[in-house]
Amino acid sequence: IKHSYLTLTYPQKLFTKIKNKRYIIHYPAVGVSLANLFAKYYGENMTVVSVAGKFLRQDLSFGAYFKLLQITFAETKDPIRGNEKLGRASISYDLGMNYTLNKNTNLGVVVYDVYSPELGSKVADFLSTRVKVGLAYQIENLTWAFDWLLSNGQFNFGMGFERWLLGRVFALRTGIKDIG
Repeated sequence: IKHSYLTLTYPQKLFTKIKNKRYIIHYPAVGVSLANLFAKYYGENMTVVSVAGKFLRQDLSFGAYFKLLQITFAETKDPIRGNEKLGRASISYDLGMNYTLNKNTNLGVVVYDVYSPELGSKVADFLSTRVKVGLAYQIENLTWAFDWLLSNGQFNFGMGFERWLLGRVFALRTGIKDIG
């Protein structure tokens, strides 16, 4: 089995003039990701273009994740049509929002696979529309996170923490998911 993943994200610094002639600095980011998984008779490709940033308000961020999903199967050895790869491709997208409640607390909402792709395999079970709500609380170099996921009519709860070490050079992360 071969697996590869490459991502590139580039933040932009923009200034927006609002009605009372104040300027707000926004940092939208644009990213491209490529992920591949190949085995002898099966392959998955995902190409992603993402965009995120603070729009309208400094305490409110939005993001979108546009995906091209491809599944390929073994080549056929048809004497009439010749060698042919079988597979399917579909598009999907995720939408997210983050709101800063106060200096230490953030609230986020993500809708995964808003358009649920049909790829004609059991993988489609994992690509149903899901909604996740999360809450993060940060004190200095320690962040506690809690999230609730609604998927296929079932709720799951997850929690974890992140601790930055060596002056925010190295992060220790751990968590538990699918409690419930």
